[in-house]
Amino acid sequence: MHLPSGRKLAYPFPRLITNDRGEPAVVFMDAQQGKWTECRHGHGAYGGIWIENAVQAVSRDLFAAAMPRLEAAGYPIVMHVHDEIVAEVPDGFGSVDEFVAILTAPPEWAAGLPIAAKGRNGPRFAKVESPKTASNAPQPPTEESGAAMAQEHEPPRAWSGNGYSHYSSGEREWGTNLDEYIYRDASGQPYLRVVRTSAKQFPQYHWENDGWVKGKSTGPKIPYRLPELLAAPAAEPVIVCEGEKDSDNVAELGLIATTNPEGAGKWSDDLNKWFSGKQVVYILEDNDHAGRAHASKVAAALCGIVPEVHVVSFPELPVNGDVSDWIEQGGTKAQLLERAGATPC
Repeated sequence: MHLPSGRKLAYPFPRLITNDRGEPAVVFMDAQQGKWTECRHGHGAYGGIWIENAVQAVSRDLFAAAMPRLEAAGYPIVMHVHDEIVAEVPDGFGSVDEFVAILTAPPEWAAGLPIAAKGRNGPRFAKVESPKTASNAPQPPTEESGAAMAQEHEPPRAWSGNGYSHYSSGEREWGTNLDEYIYRDASGQPYLRVVRTSAKQFPQYHWENDGWVKGKSTGPKIPYRLPELLAAPAAEPVIVCEGEKDSDNVAELGLIATTNPEGAGKWSDDLNKWFSGKQVVYILEDNDHAGRAHASKVAAALCGIVPEVHVVSFPELPVNGDVSDWIEQGGTKAQLLERAGATPC
């Protein structure tokens, strides 16, 4: 892939295939879930992957081009964290506005690209949350301490070059982050963020004041991938999985997939209304006791709301196996729909 900067992206061991829809696709080797395997379980990349890779790569090139400009302007860089640049300067030198202007100045090859960033100025680097209301809560730095806020009446935050605020750094207590899942509301706005860690825990963050704040939302639960669920025709089957990873893998097959936050056994009545008007729901149960109990609970909740509710099992899988394991073994969209359609209502 040739990038505007002149740099190129290369993909290991690419080859052309015909996918299960009869369309040409490109497969390449990739690291997925800790394994070196063909991308998307051998189904091939699609347009969204190429666009995402291109946007990330161009963002990296803009980031790299800005670093020498910042240092030349007197902002020595002490470190960079993913898409954040940290410079250390004497008190009273420069300004946040100047820093951001240098950071977002487009190179010649990027003329016309929409580039945005936000910044803050403080006595130390931190990923800052909204201030707590308790009287002993730490207060944001003041002018007297030598910190100038990026926005006069807004608490400091750590910002990325794409204009969205980062999550706070508290996840370290739960181990290494392996993946994250963003729940969006009916209008497509961020609502809930779930992180999957190496410790098999799932810390939650809710969207507040244009940033992620630790803790689950105080509002009602919403289904995962809600905008896609609402946009789907009423007659199109909806696949309810046990977990976000399974939902994403099923969605990659070209199906409408969703789940509930917090895992097995945590389905609640506030989720039911989003299925009103749907004609068919297939509930995929994990091959264990908790999975079967969860699928039964979801089926009981949706009966009377959806005309056809089917519970689909995978008894051939090992204990604790799920639909992601089944897909990894070569399961296809057509095979899943055939299995689901043959399941009694």
